[in-house]
Amino acid sequence: MKKTETKKAPAKELIKYVFLWSSAYFTIITLVLLFSQALDTNTYVVPSKFLMIYPFAVVMALGNLVIKSETLKITPKTVLHCAMTIVSAYVFLILPNKSTANAFVILATFAAIYLLIAAPILIVRRTKLKKVEEKIPYKSMFSK
Repeated sequence: MKKTETKKAPAKELIKYVFLWSSAYFTIITLVLLFSQALDTNTYVVPSKFLMIYPFAVVMALGNLVIKSETLKITPKTVLHCAMTIVSAYVFLILPNKSTANAFVILATFAAIYLLIAAPILIVRRTKLKKVEEKIPYKSMFSK
């Protein structure tokens, strides 16, 4: 790197990353809700409650940062990401809509879907990691 080049501040990069991904999540969730509303004319989303999707999307983007973290192992990262996702879904999506009667069923379903997606990913990742470790030849530290 030349002296004249400046390195971007990490905080600026993190904010950019969170904004980009939260906007993407917000757009996808919004389109899904609008499409489902168009199919079922009996339901409609209240605009003021609709805005609570963005804070949920921000927490999801922060969860992506947890997954990208190199300081934690994959299992704690996944558990933390899952907890962030479920708690934010409850706080930002379920509570504002006053649908707490079915909240446990909704969150349990969400956790089951998360588990169905995360388990195969973790298994494949662990298998690949074992294969990489097996390819590294053993070198004794004590032999000369």
